[in-house]
Amino acid sequence: MSYFLYATVSTVHLLIGFLKIALLVYAITSWLPVNEDSPFIRLLDMICAPVLYPMRLLVERSETLSSLPIDISYICTYFALMIIGELLPAVAI
Repeated sequence: MSYFLYATVSTVHLLIGFLKIALLVYAITSWLPVNEDSPFIRLLDMICAPVLYPMRLLVERSETLSSLPIDISYICTYFALMIIGELLPAVAI
């Protein structure tokens, strides 16, 4: 594997790890009574909302998933990022 490809895969893998942590913190803060105008919460929203939006659209289209009492898009996005992170090195070979 070339150095450029290795560096690219490593960087994307690092960004996926960062996104997974940000999603976890974002999900936890959505359950807590926090000030939504705080800079940290706004930063989390700017990072996580674009990642969650496509999954939310898919969940809303499914009658089964949209009828659940919780927002399942967090879990689906987290698992999708996990799968991408695991498959990325295999695809890059």
